[in-house]
Amino acid sequence: MRDCLPIIKPEIVANVPYENIIYILQSLEETTVVTTRRLIVFTGRLKDTAKKLDDRFYQCHRSYIVNLDHVEALKDRRLHMSNGDSIYLCKSLYLKARKTYIEYMIGGK
Repeated sequence: MRDCLPIIKPEIVANVPYENIIYILQSLEETTVVTTRRLIVFTGRLKDTAKKLDDRFYQCHRSYIVNLDHVEALKDRRLHMSNGDSIYLCKSLYLKARKTYIEYMIGGK
């Protein structure tokens, strides 16, 4: 399947369409893929998962990768996601995230 994140781990085998991924979170040794339908949790590193993603994904923090298609707003140093979650950005990361989001919205790279 094209435009999908393949997850092949001892605990799960899945092919997750990019369009369904809202964000991906790393916590200790677990990676959680938050989708429009469910949470998928597996052991692994965020940087390994990041290599399998396309340009709609942005690592806004060392522990988070967001799907820019699911960012509804960037306000008060938070990314507000389509599922109601918000991701806090420190001041140093906020300006870069803001620039990246604006460029993505207007179609630039």
